[in-house]
Amino acid sequence: MKCFNCGEKFSPNKKTKEVQVAVDNPGVLSVKGQVFDCPGCHTEFAEEQDMTQILSALGKECEKHHHSD
Repeated sequence: MKCFNCGEKFSPNKKTKEVQVAVDNPGVLSVKGQVFDCPGCHTEFAEEQDMTQILSALGKECEKHHHSD
């Protein structure tokens, strides 16, 4: 795999990690997701199917916060 940020080539090793996403309301949310980490610049990437799962988890987390208001 080649990093889109710094151009370094690396072997993609997926890991489950807390992904933090900043949104307008309620603010920063954390969800678990599968990501690759570039060893050069430490930019994190997710494949399309993993990103879909992250976005789904993020949507559920936003709903929880909106219903608790």
